[in-house]
Amino acid sequence: MKQRTQDTLGWLIAGAGLLLVMLLTLGGASPTSSRWLFGWGAYVLAPALTLSGVALAFASRMGWQVRWRAVVWAELLVLALLAALHVGQADPLAAARAGNGGGVIGWAVAQLLIDLLGRLGAQIVIALAALGATLGLWLALPETWNKATWNRGSPALAPKRSAGASVSRLLSLSVRPPEGSIP
Repeated sequence: MKQRTQDTLGWLIAGAGLLLVMLLTLGGASPTSSRWLFGWGAYVLAPALTLSGVALAFASRMGWQVRWRAVVWAELLVLALLAALHVGQADPLAAARAGNGGGVIGWAVAQLLIDLLGRLGAQIVIALAALGATLGLWLALPETWNKATWNRGSPALAPKRSAGASVSRLLSLSVRPPEGSIP
């Protein structure tokens, strides 16, 4: 993508995020359009859109590469989480209209899955979709973001030293009082 197009797209996304933030703060007692659409997810989505838009606008200047695969996985994760927030509601449509749960978007996804698979089937599919999107997002991110888990020579979460060595090292540390204090 050209730098000018990427900058414009980034600032448009940041502007949409700021608009969502303003709609959330001016809402009062009635749900705003962003709460109506995204439910409780609007409180996370608004700052996330703003920050990601600014990051996209400055990506080429900072030498960052936009990983569109990670963006797609993140969007699928948000969609699964909105559906998960809504699938357990007692009166789903009333909750969506009130701006609760996953909003209208979460209601639409959850209701489609409930109609096709039943409530338990929908919950299983939503959980698997969220886990799959999290894994896809993790694999789409750069390897340098978490070198410990990408170390191919050893297991991902293997400790560097034994627990006994860590405890003995911790016990061998001495705490010195600050200068001039009474011991």
